[in-house]
Amino acid sequence: MMWLDSHAEDYRLKVQATLDRLSSLGVDYDRDDAELRAATQDDGSALQYTAKRGVEAFNALQTGQLRVPDAMLSKIVWHAVLGRFVLGIPCDPTAAVLSPDLVSVLSDTRISNEIRTRGRLEARSRTLTYLDLPDRALRVANELQVRALFIGSAPGKADEFSIHYTAILTPPGRSNWRRVAWSEDRAVILTDDYEQLELATAATHDWNLGNRLVEPLEDLVGRAGLVLREVLEDLETFSLLALSYIGTHEEDEAAEPWPLVPHLPLEHPWRRGRNARQVAKKFSFLKAQRVGMVAGRLGRLNS
Repeated sequence: MMWLDSHAEDYRLKVQATLDRLSSLGVDYDRDDAELRAATQDDGSALQYTAKRGVEAFNALQTGQLRVPDAMLSKIVWHAVLGRFVLGIPCDPTAAVLSPDLVSVLSDTRISNEIRTRGRLEARSRTLTYLDLPDRALRVANELQVRALFIGSAPGKADEFSIHYTAILTPPGRSNWRRVAWSEDRAVILTDDYEQLELATAATHDWNLGNRLVEPLEDLVGRAGLVLREVLEDLETFSLLALSYIGTHEEDEAAEPWPLVPHLPLEHPWRRGRNARQVAKKFSFLKAQRVGMVAGRLGRLNS
């Protein structure tokens, strides 16, 4: 089961908990909203509803219609990233489940300028890329591992473009997670040190609601003798190598296609039935490939 699919589990309960929170605060909302009612009934609808609201909030932030404290930017950006991948804005993402042996090799591979350029071009052409990593495959420190990477590109002036990343970090073998988003030059780094943005918080504009300061991610990484900025640079390198590897394989007409992860879209009626939980465990809502090691493939990256 991919990390993003596991993240969608019980999303309807999260939406219902937020609505209960709004009610307890005396905040009115449209109880007849069909989308909102559906979001309390099944996880797929809940994830789509949350994704739409995340994209809307980010767009409002960009146009100046929404103003929030800096500590809340990380959560808004995260919901916008989640929204783009869940809703396929502006396109369906490339999704790949990387094998443990491939993760091991890529994490030990030095990147050349040619491969870095190729990886960035792959990121631009795909717009959205989701990389799913197996449990314990890529450790950041004893307490953290990388479970997922969200890679997006944004157009700039003329032929310029930028790449942005979001990494999901978890303790090995556990489901709780941390999050960090950054720009490719690391001029902007957004950690989840402040987990304070709830729908209830935004609706009431009371920024003291739900404040929860967790251990700063920089401190958590620092206890392992690492520097967060350098960790993010390594994750960029890993991402660009993986993108180059995937692109090189796809260009090889003689290469066997990678097997596909069983797929069922969020809108499928099976996801709304009595066996919805079992269906969610068997099928991903993303169209994903299982990407493994191919002999000699890494050696052809520079060709």
